[in-house]
Amino acid sequence: MSTDDVHELVVAGIALALSYLTRYDGGAAALAAGAVVGWITYRRRDPRKRIPRALVDVTIVVAPAALAFVVWAATGWLITGDAFAQFTSEYGNAAIIAQSGGSGSSATSEALGFSAMEMLILAPLLPLLALVVIAYRARRHRLAPLAPCLMIVAVLAFQVLTYARGSTFGFLRFYMTVTVLAAILALLSVPRRAPIPVRRLGAHADIPGTLPHPSALRYRLAATLAVIASLVALPVTAEGMTSPKYAPQEFALASVVDPQPDSVDPKYLDEQRVVRTFSTERALAEYLDSLDLPDGSVLTDTVYGFAVVVQSARPKQFVIPSDRDFTALLENPAGGGVKYFLTVPNEGRGASDAINQRYPTMYDNGAQIGALVLEARNQGVDQPDWRVYEIVR
Repeated sequence: MSTDDVHELVVAGIALALSYLTRYDGGAAALAAGAVVGWITYRRRDPRKRIPRALVDVTIVVAPAALAFVVWAATGWLITGDAFAQFTSEYGNAAIIAQSGGSGSSATSEALGFSAMEMLILAPLLPLLALVVIAYRARRHRLAPLAPCLMIVAVLAFQVLTYARGSTFGFLRFYMTVTVLAAILALLSVPRRAPIPVRRLGAHADIPGTLPHPSALRYRLAATLAVIASLVALPVTAEGMTSPKYAPQEFALASVVDPQPDSVDPKYLDEQRVVRTFSTERALAEYLDSLDLPDGSVLTDTVYGFAVVVQSARPKQFVIPSDRDFTALLENPAGGGVKYFLTVPNEGRGASDAINQRYPTMYDNGAQIGALVLEARNQGVDQPDWRVYEIVR
């Protein structure tokens, strides 16, 4: 934006590629970065070189993310058969939401309102801060430095859109990027009183001179207000995190910070169930580990079974769908050395479980091939009860 330095485009491109490998929202940020860089380069160059120069700069900043996109899609396809399993497979968010009865929003307007509330919980003064920054910089004709904020706006827009379309969950943590946006706007709202440190200046660098401020008092006031605008979010976010509706995962922290073991308050009991999520799966993994089974002895689908597999100290004892022999062992478990089936109820998300699809009555009665050896009532929220069947025929 200021130095016209190609090295900074390289660093930005690599960072955006790593962000995509961290979470697919990074793809939206990479597209926004390409648009910003293309626009800036296009308007800087002379008419004869605008398009080719813009294409070169866009390629530099977008190519690493594009490579990460292609490599990750190819890797996913090789392992699972789905290039974009998060969206198209029965294990992805869209399938989980559909199997669970929807995302919780019956209309687009309701989804948009929910997303807006999530962002206000995390950055309550963001709208006011944005107006102040835009007005301040418009007076000084320095709006261009705000353009990179579009990368963060694109991530938030992607989250809002996917939630409205029922492709992702209404979790508070999915909107955390708004705190970064608020911090950047707070920084840009304070007048700069020192020159920007520069290592390399490109041919079209645009380094503004230091703008004099009327007084040190007004500068300190602006800086203080920016800090206050950021700090105000702390109590608001803390209060918002106690809401089961807007913070369905975080609200349970209240029972950890302030435990009340004798309480019979329904909200406290709900908090405890959230805190105990995956505790049953952990105990089940410990039980199976204690049996000292050989590799490939326990067959389970990872619709729910992932929580048991990752908690196990001996994950090779499991046969899961990404194993090449999964289908063959599902058809002939005893002949392939499988000793146990780890099963869940054949309802909701459990209806997509491979064991339930092949043996619809396995959870209820063992499907005439298994004998019940263990039943585990789940103590967590949105998790199934488990039954372990020993294969006897």
